[in-house]
Amino acid sequence: MSILRKVRSGQIILYQGEAVTRSFCVNEGLVRAYVIHDSGEEGTVALFAKGNIFPIATSFDIAPVTLFYYEAVTDSNLSAMNHDEFQEFIAAMQPADIKIFAKRYAGALLHIDALL
Repeated sequence: MSILRKVRSGQIILYQGEAVTRSFCVNEGLVRAYVIHDSGEEGTVALFAKGNIFPIATSFDIAPVTLFYYEAVTDSNLSAMNHDEFQEFIAAMQPADIKIFAKRYAGALLHIDALL
């Protein structure tokens, strides 16, 4: 069973390079993924709102550690799922939910294109 977790605005949820055992789904609020550049400046990579899942790379076993920092932008409610719970969550997804993933992916590609 997933664990409900409340986080406050400004609270770091995950640190870049952290090995994690849970995936998070945003139930309410807004979470941002960001990096800190060598200059010390922060660069926002993505925003996660209701229904979004993070960290994707570790959730799908693509990376062994988190690639970004994750911070609550607003007071937020999250569901924290272990690996088995995450697999069940994904298996139960409806086509509309999968379309959300596809839109995020397309948006990321457009973002990269804009940066080029």
